[in-house]
Amino acid sequence: MAVASPDWQVYDLCNYDMQPSRSNSVEKGNLRSLGVPRRSWLDAWQKEGMRRTVYAVVLCHFDELPCLLLSDSLEASQSGVQPAWCRYRLLGGKVAPGESDIECLNRKLRRCILRVDEKQSKCEWTVGEKLFTFWRPEFDEFVYPYLPSYVQRPKECISVYQVVLPHKCVLRSRPGCEIRSIPLTTIYKEGVSEFGKVISAIPQALSRFNLKLYATVKTHRRESQSAASRKRIRY
Repeated sequence: MAVASPDWQVYDLCNYDMQPSRSNSVEKGNLRSLGVPRRSWLDAWQKEGMRRTVYAVVLCHFDELPCLLLSDSLEASQSGVQPAWCRYRLLGGKVAPGESDIECLNRKLRRCILRVDEKQSKCEWTVGEKLFTFWRPEFDEFVYPYLPSYVQRPKECISVYQVVLPHKCVLRSRPGCEIRSIPLTTIYKEGVSEFGKVISAIPQALSRFNLKLYATVKTHRRESQSAASRKRIRY
């Protein structure tokens, strides 16, 4: 008996107001979990053990083209020193000691998913299924979708979850970053060399979902914002 694909509600990019961070400071090394670990990570590992990191797969669509929302590091894009796949990062971050994955993810998302205005009573997103897990055996850039049997003390466990946005909200970027919408087709085509192993695994992980694309009711709003929206799309 065939099993029906679970639905995933995906709303128009025009529904979301992208805002820069209110902080003027620039975070340093904010791509460490998807890039190369830093020395401070080794020090923390010796005290706390394996790092646990959670990320959110947050989708929108533009003209019915499904897109993934990613944090784009302006520092990495301008310097040209880091590998291309160090530039983009999923929303989320490090799990604190004693904190669950879901608690951490909600804490991180509360910083960047906000109410449109005071009239909006609440801004709720839904944390859904765990899509996949990656493991980092050593203090380097290599991560695997399984834990090798010979690894006794992995350095990081990366868990990636489905997150469904409300139909309308404000998305605020972190200091030194911008939130960009990258089409899933672009991620699938350019793959690991451009986006790294974790992000490039997302299009295939979404194949079992039925993406339900909801259109913007006010068509005039789409027309007035189409130019601004295209600036946030990378094809």
